[in-house]
Parts: sequence; structure tokens; C-alpha cells
Amino acid sequence: MKLLFVIGSLQGGGAEHVLSTVCNKLSERGHEIILVHDFRWQVYYISDKVRQIDVNTFEKDTSIGSSIQKLFNKVMNRFRSYSFFKKLIKEEKPDVVTCFLQNWAWQLALICNGRVPLVYSERNTFDWNYKSFMDKLCKRVWYHFGDVVTTMTYYDRAYLRNTYKKIYVMHNPLSYEPISIEEFNADFSRRKNILACGRLVPDKGFSKLIEAFAALANQFPDWSVDIAGQDMQNSNYSKVLKDMVKKHGLEERVHFIGFRKDMDNVMKQHSIYCLCSQHEGFPNVLSEALSMGMAVVSFDIVTGPREIIIDGLDGIIVENQDVVALTNGLRKVMLSEELRKYLGENAIRNIKRFCPDRIITNWENMFQSIVRNTNKRGK
Repeated sequence: MKLLFVIGSLQGGGAEHVLSTVCNKLSERGHEIILVHDFRWQVYYISDKVRQIDVNTFEKDTSIGSSIQKLFNKVMNRFRSYSFFKKLIKEEKPDVVTCFLQNWAWQLALICNGRVPLVYSERNTFDWNYKSFMDKLCKRVWYHFGDVVTTMTYYDRAYLRNTYKKIYVMHNPLSYEPISIEEFNADFSRRKNILACGRLVPDKGFSKLIEAFAALANQFPDWSVDIAGQDMQNSNYSKVLKDMVKKHGLEERVHFIGFRKDMDNVMKQHSIYCLCSQHEGFPNVLSEALSMGMAVVSFDIVTGPREIIIDGLDGIIVENQDVVALTNGLRKVMLSEELRKYLGENAIRNIKRFCPDRIITNWENMFQSIVRNTNKRGK
């Protein structure tokens, strides 16, 4: 099959990581893959077997020039991209077009409608009141033009019911091969400290983790917290977090370690992973932490954790957005080395159900089904 994927960029994020894995694995299976994205922000590896197209070949830079020039280029980029994709799809004749996230959603809806099968791959939960006008427009208008919409959880599929033509659940594939029980046991005694990951934005809820740790700091003087993730441009959230850390006198115990490409190694050096987000779709980082044998403590956010964690067996789920519950959950795991080991060993065994080969087969089967149905309609 010839498959065209589009996404804004491959900067550090869960959706971007998933797409890079999907493209690489499908190309390994002999499919012709074309990937359109912004080369300026690429942090994930893409195989040489994947044909890549830089959006900067058809979009103008909107970060330079006068305010009027920037606005003009932003508006014109929408029409430039429409012309580009119309020409690309006409020349390449892909079997299926897949739009990851919401870049160029309306352009592809108008171009593909009734001509080329179109998949919209949503990478967040639908059961959340997003403030973005574009998000609302996509979900209420443009996604209805797609032949398929993928969700990341069964919860979202049930929530949507018959909203779109067809809905497939596509869990995120594991980013790393789970470590062996032998490696886990050999390194267990050297592990300590708490890890959290994600872009430094309010939705990731790091302020609640800092509050919880501040309540535990005196009881556990040998423990610390590392927060890994990009400091986003035009955001002062990192300053807010650092001010909180300073207020609690935890400058030597709460560290911001930035975006890391070697998260598997980082996770192997930590004992507890904390998911404190306000919302997620299917948090990659949670399955990654489990695959590295981390004892996980997670908020019971609407989607994600309960399709990844078996509460009490391979992780601990606490009341959503409740700092006291988060504090108690962390305390419970920090107090017991035996519990941390029990959770870690079970996590390594159970998380294998999200191995990449199994997830990529699901993507492949979906595309094949779409192509078969298209061919039937064409006869």
C-alpha cells in the first residue's frame, strides 16, 4: 500500500513519537510511506525507507517580518498548503491519507472527500472541554469528512458512539522493549527518586506533584523529584513551577532536566513514576515507565491510565486531581520497597500487550480494510 501521513512536526511529544514508530514499522513491512512534516522541529528518527517532505517547501516562515507580513503569511499558508496537498495527492495517488493531529484538517477534508480514503488520527481524549477553536471545529465539522477516525481508548469509542462514520481504537505502541526481570532485579537496589515527564505546560499538572512532594519531603529526606520535558516557548509555566519549588525550599531536591532522548535510561535510574496530568489520550510515557519496571502512581484521569494500569497489581491509581490522594499514593509506594518491587515486576510482564508489532498489525489491518471497502465501492 502507498500511505500518506501528515503532521505539523516531529518535535518531542507523544503523538509525534507514535507517528514516527508507525511510519518506520510500516515501511519495514514493505509499504510505501510518505511523511509530510516540518523538518525544523524533528527530534524523532525516521527510517530512510520513508519518503519525507518538508512543509517549508510550500509554507512561508511566519516568525519573521512585520506584524502585517506575519499575518499575511499565516493566512496565505492555508491556501498554499491546500494547493500543495491537492497536487501531491493527485500525483502520488495514495491508497489512504492519514492526518495526525489537526494540521491541515480542513484542507484534507475538502481534497479527499469522496476521492481518497481519509483517516483522522486523534491523539487526545474526546471527553474534555478543549478551549481551542480549531479543536472544536475539527471534531464538530472536519472529522465528519473522514472515512475513519481513530481514538486511543475504548472509553472514547464508547463516548463517541455513532458520531463518525467509523471508529477504530489504536493504542499507542511501546517505545521501548521491556527490560528483563533479571535486569530489573539486578538494578532495583540502586533505584530511587520520583520521575515525571511532559512538556512544561499547565495541563501536565506538575504543580500538583510539587505540592504533594513538599508534603512528603521531611518524611523522606533522601528522595528527590526529576521533571523531564521541554520548556515551551512563549510560556511562563516553568517559572511558575520553579517559584513553587523555591517557595517550598526544594531547590536541591526538585530538578528540571529538560527533554531527553534517552528516557529509557533515565527511567531505569528512578523508582517511581508519577502521572499528574489533567487529561491525556493514551499517555505513552506511562507505558514506557511500566516497561522499565517503575512503580507508577497516577491520577484517575478520564482516559488512559485505566486501560494501561491494573490498579494495585502493576500501579496505583488515585482520585483524579486530588493532591491529598496523590500525596498518600506516593507515600504508600515510597514507604515500601517490597511494594515497589511487586509493582515493577508485574508492570514488566503486563505491558508487553502493547508491543509495537501487535499495534502496527492493527494499523495495517485497518488500512487494508479501508482499501478493500474502497475497491468494492469502485466496482
